[in-house]
Amino acid sequence: MANVKSGFSLIELLITLAIIGILVGLAYPRYNQHLITVRRTYAIAALTDVAARLEQYYAANNTYAGATLNNLGVPEINFYQLQITQATADQYSVSAIPQKQQAQDDSDCGTLILDQEGNKKITGKGKIATCWEQN
Repeated sequence: MANVKSGFSLIELLITLAIIGILVGLAYPRYNQHLITVRRTYAIAALTDVAARLEQYYAANNTYAGATLNNLGVPEINFYQLQITQATADQYSVSAIPQKQQAQDDSDCGTLILDQEGNKKITGKGKIATCWEQN
């Protein structure tokens, strides 16, 4: 009778671990970029929501002055701080300022800014169209 050994050799296990390591090394940067984009998309949606609430406030009060995130009932979001940076009688500007890890990872876009005319701006060095694109 032949002596048959079953199982994996150390070399086979090391090759398997090396392949898994390579796959993780390739996938992690894409996953991280995806997280950055998803968080930015949430910020864009929140800015759009704030703009809609400001328009409702204007319809009720005939001015944007006096509007705050609290009296508009705007909830906080993760990874961005929302601010009404300007609210006058006929103009407003709202910003989504990246916080925590988002601030470090998304320096190309930086702060997202939206005004009463729908103009979109950023403080980063990237392209406005790329930063405001919702995937």
